[in-house]
Amino acid sequence: MRKRSDIPPEVDPIPPATVIRQERKYQLITPLYGGGVTSAEPDPITVVRTTEIRGHLRFWWRACRGGQYGTLEAIKRAEDALWGTAGTKQGGGPSQVQVEVAEYSVGDPHASFDIAPSYAVFPLRQTPNKPLYVDVSFTLIIYFPSAQQQEVEAALRMWEIFGGIGARTRRGFGALRLISVDGVSNSDLPGSTKEEAKTWVQYQLEQCVVQGTYPPSMPHLTHSTMFKITDSSEDVMDVWDDLIEQLKDFRQHRQRPNNPRHPGRSIWPEPSEIRRFTNQSLPAHENPPIPDPPIRKFPRAVFGLPIIFQFKDRDRHDPDNKERDPRNTVLRLDISERLASPIILKPLACQNGKYVGLAVILDGTGVDEDRLILKTQEGTKEEHVKYAFDSTESLVVGEDRSGNPIKIDSSTNALQAFLKYLEGI
Repeated sequence: MRKRSDIPPEVDPIPPATVIRQERKYQLITPLYGGGVTSAEPDPITVVRTTEIRGHLRFWWRACRGGQYGTLEAIKRAEDALWGTAGTKQGGGPSQVQVEVAEYSVGDPHASFDIAPSYAVFPLRQTPNKPLYVDVSFTLIIYFPSAQQQEVEAALRMWEIFGGIGARTRRGFGALRLISVDGVSNSDLPGSTKEEAKTWVQYQLEQCVVQGTYPPSMPHLTHSTMFKITDSSEDVMDVWDDLIEQLKDFRQHRQRPNNPRHPGRSIWPEPSEIRRFTNQSLPAHENPPIPDPPIRKFPRAVFGLPIIFQFKDRDRHDPDNKERDPRNTVLRLDISERLASPIILKPLACQNGKYVGLAVILDGTGVDEDRLILKTQEGTKEEHVKYAFDSTESLVVGEDRSGNPIKIDSSTNALQAFLKYLEGI
């Protein structure tokens, strides 16, 4: 177990007569991944970095308080006034909020990803030898003007509930539990039933979020932000595993196979559309499965981009083979490589040593259909595609708690359908 208690503050604290000082102790209830200066790598000296925490707090301040300013320019001015900005020819200024990590402790790093849900770590296997850290705890000391207490504490609370430390926090890594504030144990935890936790989360949204107007494509929270709570357990890893497994099952849902020895075909329309796009298919897969006529959409784009489609029956030696399934194909935006997933899946600490699963859809994170393209990785062929359904189309993707079909159509996207899917769990 490594401990650090000699980390110097990055800046001198504001004189205490003008500020509130809080000492907040945290424990990570899931492993820490990344979080260093280099992407996907922990910091080699300080596993919990003050600059990273400041970045998280800025994001969650925008998400819960930015709506009161209306425009991107006004939000930026207010954010810079509170959280500071680098000096430029146009000016700059220090932050009114100062943070320091007074101490932290961390267990030995794990080289294996087996301690986390397999579907959550699947993308990480492309960069092996990046360790996960467990048993992480730290003390955050934060200073802020008393006039900004509501703004700062709202950002802290939203970060604690919906955010985390390190990379891939939207898939549950680095989830936080607030242990104490100024030496007083934190008793403001949700009840351990689904209904109690739901009521508590809704109350926190109503207390912390300022209703208003956000510019397009800026992730944010509202009083009506969509979220679901899953069943509680005393084992946080069971809660996390179950939540991620449900995402996997939903995104990879298949029709019942005629032959039990082989998996059924995907219920989703993307595989058939990629076969049409590349003009490649195993003979047995030439005809799209139901519905008829086939749906020419990419509904899973809303889960985040890019999506790399790999067919197990592709010809690795001859990517152009028309008698085999398609070569590797990428769904992405034409103006950027990445669109962050708007869905957050993580465990939430509750009373009585229990945990529930929390699934949240951030508002303001839709896909611009005019920018969505499908492109082969081998070669230069590309095509603009659509993900949204029109009023004549629908796709059944599961059942809700009452056994009613869950559909994606012109009024419900795949993210909303996934939350309804979780109701049946």
